[in-house]
Amino acid sequence: MKYSIIASILVFLFTSICAQKKLLVEKIGTSRKYYYHLDDKIKLRTITNDSLVKGKLTSIDDSAISVSMGLKDIPVHDIGSVYKQYGFPRRLGIKLGEAGILYFVIISINNLINKEQVFTPYTYIITGSCFAAGFITFSLKQHRCKIGDRWKLKILDFTVN
Repeated sequence: MKYSIIASILVFLFTSICAQKKLLVEKIGTSRKYYYHLDDKIKLRTITNDSLVKGKLTSIDDSAISVSMGLKDIPVHDIGSVYKQYGFPRRLGIKLGEAGILYFVIISINNLINKEQVFTPYTYIITGSCFAAGFITFSLKQHRCKIGDRWKLKILDFTVN
């Protein structure tokens, strides 16, 4: 009984100590670093085929990674650029577009009910401003990190033997 408890504690500790490999994209000379673990969403462009690969990381090996949408492993030296995805600008851009549509519909119905001019200039100005702000914010949803002199791609391995 005592040995089985000690053995189960040791097994639990050894399984939690062994870390997984990480994919690191860092900018040389600054503190900008992006870590990718297994099951993280990633978007990258390869050099040889000039193809865009987007999906979840399924495996990280010593010199290659595998993405869920890809058919084969992608060598690290074949990756030309990695796109860092930002969720907040994407969601804000969508919400601003929805707010513009909602404002246009509500003001138009209100003017129709009150028997006023349905399409007024301020309605177009506010709706257009919401759409413009939404498009600008939506365009900031990703940042391209071109692998080369400034951006480096590394595979980190912190396993304990």
